[in-house]
Amino acid sequence: MKILAKYLGGSHSYGLATPESDKDERYIFLHTDVPRIIGLDKQDHQSKQTNGEDSFGWELRHALNLLKKGNTMVLEILWNDSWLEITDEFKYIQSFRNQLIDSHKLY
Repeated sequence: MKILAKYLGGSHSYGLATPESDKDERYIFLHTDVPRIIGLDKQDHQSKQTNGEDSFGWELRHALNLLKKGNTMVLEILWNDSWLEITDEFKYIQSFRNQLIDSHKLY
């Protein structure tokens, strides 16, 4: 798996975190193993919850399909600018963010 972009979501991304707030990492990834790349072993997302830390990631193609449906959690990633990690590839994808959303779905 290759992580393209990762950021701290939830209350941290909105400046509303308190000392009791959990950490919510969100990320976009690409598969690097052949069975998953070609669709023999499907994995659209990953989720992990441990001791006040939640981690949730979407495979890139799945994330783009969710955007077509107006998914706001994935939409949030396109407009984020507080990255823990970001690759040049995702910066390029992000430069097309206005073309990747359907404003009618969001309305």
